[in-house]
Amino acid sequence: QHLKEDMAEASRSAGVIRDEIVQAKADHQHVRATDRCSTCCDLLISRPFYLFSCSHKFHTDCLAEAILPHLAAPRQRKLLELQSQVETLARETDNSSLDSRTAMPSRLDQTQAELDDLIASECVFCGDIMVKNIDRPFIEDQEFDRVMAEWL
Repeated sequence: QHLKEDMAEASRSAGVIRDEIVQAKADHQHVRATDRCSTCCDLLISRPFYLFSCSHKFHTDCLAEAILPHLAAPRQRKLLELQSQVETLARETDNSSLDSRTAMPSRLDQTQAELDDLIASECVFCGDIMVKNIDRPFIEDQEFDRVMAEWL
């Protein structure tokens, strides 16, 4: 009897997860011309950006800068390397997103996707990064006097 109950609960849970996946695929958000980056407060559409389901919005470079201190050293190096590669490939490449010989995503698209996976897997303000740093002060002790002077 207990096993039947466990299986029924697992089946219900799987159904809920399937429904949530379908709903997530149907969800969408609008970006207004007046929307601003959650970190720099510049107009969002002025540069490439990310939009998270929590409604936080970041320019690509702002998100990378915000997430960099929270990454381990090897991932920090990887992030900087990928950013450099994307910039170089963007300058070298025409605007085609497919390799015309193989109909495969271009090297630029592949590198950009790898960068996306590294910096945009979750919102820097709402995701695990913020949860793991909940006990870390927003202003370090050695910076407190300087910041207070700026505010006053």
